[in-house]
Amino acid sequence: MLRSDINRYIREAMGFFENMGFKLPPFAYWTPEEWSNKINNYDEQKKHASIIKGALGWDVTDFNKGNYDNFGLLLFTMRKIICSQAKNGRLAFLMNGLLIRNMLKRFIMVILE
Repeated sequence: MLRSDINRYIREAMGFFENMGFKLPPFAYWTPEEWSNKINNYDEQKKHASIIKGALGWDVTDFNKGNYDNFGLLLFTMRKIICSQAKNGRLAFLMNGLLIRNMLKRFIMVILE
């Protein structure tokens, strides 16, 4: 997928969330350049450590099929809490907004808690 396609799918998803009255956190609107700055700048890393280390944000895939309209999946991870006392660091809590864009170009939203 081209970066321009990914950006378009993310913009469509933002519009969908907005139309549904679902408010995304501020980091949902960071550009790829802002992400890069926050990841590569030590002060920014410290400031946004939970977002960066938690791998929060957008995931867009077509499962390497080259056909997002039929196979695409878009996921926005809003929150993760890792059990700090668990020896293996198991994921204790995960909240995602999952958008599946079907062939009719309708979104299905699933909030996983």
